Amino acid sequence: MLAVLLSTLGGCRSAHIKDAYISGDGDGIRRTSCIQPAWNHYFLVVELMSFSEDTLMWPFLVDGGGGVVAPPFSSGDNELVEFGNVAPGKSDQFFTLDYSETEVDEQGRVVAKPLTEGFFTWHLYLDDEEEPRESVNVQVAPNCPCVGTAVGNCP
Repeated sequence: MLAVLLSTLGGCRSAHIKDAYISGDGDGIRRTSCIQPAWNHYFLVVELMSFSEDTLMWPFLVDGGGGVVAPPFSSGDNELVEFGNVAPGKSDQFFTLDYSETEVDEQGRVVAKPLTEGFFTWHLYLDDEEEPRESVNVQVAPNCPCVGTAVGNCP
């Protein structure tokens, strides 16, 4: 009986990811797994339930060859920019993480550029776990169907 109780307690986790997906809009309504490079950005949407104040979520973007791509989140995601993770606290959270790629133009301004084409996977880690809790695939290709992005650059 004690062994059963201990194995049950060992399976408890301080948080779990209820859902994770790619969206063409910040509200998470237009789910997709395929983004056109010309859209310049997309959203990683994560629904997370945390039972602990000190839960951390670490998102990593990996290319098709397994290399980690440095995720340049928008300035609206200050916690990610500064720390590389999100600390949701004890709550049920809905995150929309705006992913884009930038470059410096001739005037020295940082501007959005077309997304790099290929197959990518977002790995979402919770706390200090060695394996991702959830993974989300996304393809960036010019032939992706229009999902009506919020920026309105669908033909």
